[in-house]
Amino acid sequence: MASILDLLKSVRGLGGAGGGGGAPQGAGAQPNRSRSQAEQELVTWHAIKAWVAQEKLKIAREEEDKRTIVTVWSTAEGGGDCISILRAQENFLKCTFMSKMNIPPNRIANAARYFNMANWGMNVGSFEMDQSDGEVSFKMNYVVENMDEEYIMHVIDESHPMGLVTFGRYHRMMGRLIDGEDPTELVKIVEQSSN
Repeated sequence: MASILDLLKSVRGLGGAGGGGGAPQGAGAQPNRSRSQAEQELVTWHAIKAWVAQEKLKIAREEEDKRTIVTVWSTAEGGGDCISILRAQENFLKCTFMSKMNIPPNRIANAARYFNMANWGMNVGSFEMDQSDGEVSFKMNYVVENMDEEYIMHVIDESHPMGLVTFGRYHRMMGRLIDGEDPTELVKIVEQSSN
C-alpha cells in the first residue's frame, strides 16, 4: 500500500491557478532522510522566502522568529484588499487570508451562518470568524514533513492562488452581509457565479 507521501509525490495537476501541475522533476520527499520538526520548519521557511522572492511580492511584514511573511493583495473578485500570511510551523505550511474588514457585532450570527454554509461545500481550506471581534480568515494547512524546498515552493505556487480566489469569491459579499442581506441567498449568488 502506498504511503500518503508517495501519493503526494505522484500527484499531477493539482488544479491551482498556476496551471500545469505535478511536482517539479526530482522534487518531493527525501525518503532516506527523516527531518526533525525544527529542521523541516527551517526548510519550509526557506521555501516560503524563495517563493515570495520568485514572485517579486512586496512584503508587508516579515517575522523571522515566527517564520512568517505577510503580504497584501487586492482580490480579483472585487472584495477589496486582503492580507496573505505564509507561515512555517513544525511540519506544516500554513496559508491564511484575512479580511481588512471585520463583521460588526450585530451581524455576527448572520456571518457565522454565511461562513458555515460556505465551508459546507469547501474541498480545501475553511473560513473562520473570531466571534469576539468579527475578524474573518480563510485557512489552508499542508503537511510538508520531509519535503524539500523545491516541492514546498510548488505546493505554495499551486495553493496560494487557489486560496486567494476562494477567499475573494466569498469575501466580496461581506459588504452585503453587513448590510443585512440573507446569508443563504448570498452563498447561492457566490456558488452560482462560480459555475
